[in-house]
Amino acid sequence: MRRLVLACATLVAFPMVTLLLAGVDVEPSCALAGAIGGVPAALVPVFQGAASLYGLGAQGASILAGINRVESDFGQSNLPGVHSGANYAGAEGPMQFERDTWARYQVQGPGGVSPPDVYDEIDAVYSAANYLHDSGAPANWPAAVFSYNHASWYVSEILADAQSYDAPGCRPSTPTVPGVKAVILSDGDAEAPAQAPQAVKEMIAAGNRINHFAYSFGGGHGDPAETMNQASPNPAAVPGDEENGAPGYDCSSATSYVLWGAGLGETLLHGQVEDSAALESVGDPGPGRWVTIYANAVHAYIEVAGAFLDTAAGIGKPPNPPSTGPRWTPVGSGPDGFIARHPPGL
Repeated sequence: MRRLVLACATLVAFPMVTLLLAGVDVEPSCALAGAIGGVPAALVPVFQGAASLYGLGAQGASILAGINRVESDFGQSNLPGVHSGANYAGAEGPMQFERDTWARYQVQGPGGVSPPDVYDEIDAVYSAANYLHDSGAPANWPAAVFSYNHASWYVSEILADAQSYDAPGCRPSTPTVPGVKAVILSDGDAEAPAQAPQAVKEMIAAGNRINHFAYSFGGGHGDPAETMNQASPNPAAVPGDEENGAPGYDCSSATSYVLWGAGLGETLLHGQVEDSAALESVGDPGPGRWVTIYANAVHAYIEVAGAFLDTAAGIGKPPNPPSTGPRWTPVGSGPDGFIARHPPGL
């Protein structure tokens, strides 16, 4: 939505109101069930009501809370543009809307101001929910949050905030193990290391979502909203050759899916599902500390915290006999003959 994000806040008193969300079917006590993670209790029903009204699912309230915190410390910042005027990037209000975006997406929330006011906390949150829904949420949260602010670190921070705000059972958690190395389980899933950055944990969760699909040459190279969907991946949208009898992912679309899972689809992959040749030049050169992409003209795979998601790992390497699609393995296809790249900072 705009590129400036409030990084530091000076606090002032901010009046809160308890809302009666008449006519709004609020999803009960899934996310933000009380003042969790520092979310002001009076704002909990605001986030829940806005997420419910715009069909943002269980995580929607937590995402809205994360954005509100980063943008204005839940409306308590006194930096320019939060309560009046605009900051130097032209952003206004506790959810930091640009004027053109506000003019398109403004709505009056229950208990808000008529006409809608960009500086009113309720109107701002409901309008942000409207914007996020129009930007692809909840089907593709990383893309929707990136649309709100075009920065990969912003996506990672908002998703991490949302996870910390979620009440237990709101959405599947990523299992973790102590240390810095991922562990591959007997069922084929991987557990992320507890000391890894949140983006790494999200990549492992993404790999777990697709490690049951068949290998299909050309599969998954379609509309990211479907094939890179992090809630419900759908390779059947672009099924590929289906040489193993079903729609699936090939090497590069599987690698792309893992990167999209960390919110890097728009920034690192430019909104695309890249082929193996294109993956030879993404990110920074050389192996990364946590993540390494291996690519050449005909094949690609990715290492995440010591576990490799590789569609060809079964060819003479564990797991054996050969797998038919993206699978976690302790041994990848390379590195000989591959160019190593990594996402910046990882």
